[in-house]
Amino acid sequence: MMKNFRKALVCVLGVFIAVGAVLGGGLNVKANADFNIISDDFNASALDTSLWTIVNPRNDAAFAMAGAPDAMLSIAIPAGISHDIRTGGNYAPRVMQSANNTDFEIDAKFQSQLTSQYQMQGIIVEQDNNNYLRLEIYRDAATTRALAVSFKDGVPTVRYDSAIPSGNSLYLRVNRTGDQWTQYYSYDGANWTSAANFNHPLIVASVGPYAGNYATPESSSPAFTGLIAYFFNTLSPIVPEDGPIFNLPFIAAQPTSQEIVEGQTATFNVTATGSDPLIYQWQKNNINIPDAISQSYTTPATTLSDNNSTFRVIVTNFVGSATSDSATLTVIEKTPAPAPINFIANPGFESGTASWNFYTNAVGSFTAGAPAYIGTKTAKVNLVTSASNMQLYQTGISLEPNTKYKLSFAAYSSTGHDMGVNIFKHGSPYTNYGLSYTTNLGTSWQTFTAEFTSKGFTGNISDARLMFSFMGYAQAGDVYYIDDVVLEKVE
Repeated sequence: MMKNFRKALVCVLGVFIAVGAVLGGGLNVKANADFNIISDDFNASALDTSLWTIVNPRNDAAFAMAGAPDAMLSIAIPAGISHDIRTGGNYAPRVMQSANNTDFEIDAKFQSQLTSQYQMQGIIVEQDNNNYLRLEIYRDAATTRALAVSFKDGVPTVRYDSAIPSGNSLYLRVNRTGDQWTQYYSYDGANWTSAANFNHPLIVASVGPYAGNYATPESSSPAFTGLIAYFFNTLSPIVPEDGPIFNLPFIAAQPTSQEIVEGQTATFNVTATGSDPLIYQWQKNNINIPDAISQSYTTPATTLSDNNSTFRVIVTNFVGSATSDSATLTVIEKTPAPAPINFIANPGFESGTASWNFYTNAVGSFTAGAPAYIGTKTAKVNLVTSASNMQLYQTGISLEPNTKYKLSFAAYSSTGHDMGVNIFKHGSPYTNYGLSYTTNLGTSWQTFTAEFTSKGFTGNISDARLMFSFMGYAQAGDVYYIDDVVLEKVE
């Protein structure tokens, strides 16, 4: 369909001066250019018989498209019989299209290799069955040769016959300006070498490529398959030759269903093929998701309301679209994590002074009451006089060896004096169990957190002491407030 569109477009644009990019490559159109000769790159699964007429003089040649869908025209002729162009007629199998009797230039690219004597391939420019031009590349016993022959009333005149370097692929060009004819050949389609150049009046009616063979005796004629990659009007080539085959989108890998826990995200992926550009649009429950236009889609953090939602993607290009299968999202209710175990008893002093001990070798007191950081009570340590040993502590704390813990609490002092925090063995030799530091208190509530790894023992123990020490920091009259003491494992 795309090739027919290009051919029709070329016909319509014959009177324009220039046309921009058309179908990816563009057409270089000149004023008064002759567009009656239609370019064909034979890039289809079947020959376009609305353009080409098959001529099979001996009814023994096979015409086919080789390598479909990125195809060439194949003309296969059998051995043992001549398919030559000479006095007595044109027996070369060929395809021909109508042409106006105007100036033109045509190119043909031949992929077939000339390996045997008198295999031939070329271009016919025809007025009628007795008046035409034969412009070809053929093989003799030892060399590859360029040949040009004009036929007038069935009588041939050789215009050019000369050896050229061997090589493949072979390109042939014919330029007609008035009655002047110029033949060129090339090995790359870019650099051309002139061959025949002659004057010959001809009322052109059709043009086309052919394949042929010949031998003496005729029974020695070699088999040959001519492969024609393209036949171009140089004013309207198909660029790129054997250009893109436009394909519908195809879902090569479908999105898969996902099962996640609420609060997590889910990512859906698709793999699609087809002619670029491919445009993606993801849908949730068959409704477009704004800005979900990539090859993958990641949901926001999910809630239980997303459970059993379906997700699919529509992939579109200029040829059409394809819709993926729907993938189902299963959202599982999140199981609350177990509350961490606090190894401190009566951590907020809501049970008064239970589980806590206060010691001073001077004058002081420990009570539980306002102002609390959390709840209704807090530890209140009133140091009437300063001494060498002043501490609030709890014993009988269980720890595991080489385990990471976190201690947190809230505290302040009436003067902003600091205090020490220690965890150690409750009893001689008072081994440090991994925590010993000074807190920088203020005169209003602050929270403090310290992580440490237990040490100083090998098996599980239950003789740890947490001590808030005031000696070395407090002065007479200082009041300390401590609340919300938590000691827990760090997972």
